[in-house]
Amino acid sequence: MKILVPVDGSDFSMGAVKVALKFAKATKTDIHLMTVTPLYQDSTSRSPRVRFID
Repeated sequence: MKILVPVDGSDFSMGAVKVALKFAKATKTDIHLMTVTPLYQDSTSRSPRVRFID
C-alpha cells in the first residue's frame, strides 16, 4: 500500500503529513508527497486555474 499526500504548504496539509507519517509507521507503508501549487493566468490574476497535464 502507498499513501499519497498532496502538500501545498498550508498548515492543514502539513498536519496531513504528520498524520500520514504516524499511519505509515504503524502499517509499514510508503508515503509519497505531491506538491500542489495553483496555476495563475497572469501576474495580476488572483483566481487559480486548473490545467491537466497529459
